Amino acid sequence: MREDAPQSADAIVVIGGDHKPDRVKRAAELYQNGYAPIVIISAGTEVTEGVEQVAEAEVMHRQALALGLPERVLLVEDQSQSTFQNAYCTKTIALAHHFKSILLVTSVYHSQRARRIFGDVYGQDISVRVQPAASEACRLCWWFQPDQVGVVFYEYYNWGRYGLGIRLPAEAPPDTACG
Repeated sequence: MREDAPQSADAIVVIGGDHKPDRVKRAAELYQNGYAPIVIISAGTEVTEGVEQVAEAEVMHRQALALGLPERVLLVEDQSQSTFQNAYCTKTIALAHHFKSILLVTSVYHSQRARRIFGDVYGQDISVRVQPAASEACRLCWWFQPDQVGVVFYEYYNWGRYGLGIRLPAEAPPDTACG
């Protein structure tokens, strides 16, 4: 797990991945506590919401509005299909808005790898601080929860691939413009 002390930033970037409201709640808390004036939602994967198929970014956008975030502070990126693409697409948005710093919101288990990927993609252009979302799951007893065991092994698997430089097609920069 990676968690940096929260500091003021130009934007909060919340990325999809678990289709639960925990990440959006954390982004809303950071916004409401004055840590950043803008929230970028980044998630292009199609998910089922009720009876419709929509980009996860749309679900997260609805959650953000329900939590009281004003529409004017939300920027939505709905093309990314992976953490790499989240980083590439949000970097495009951040540079267009002249942002120099972000707070990155993801899950506890994903925080270390996401921080590394965003840091690699953003380089020296934009500083990244990680704020993992609170989770209902017991962080120390993940091995008793089958869904959490899968998440932990998925992260280790992806760390291994990342270390070997193995990329899947969905991890390449998107062919279409982000934003």
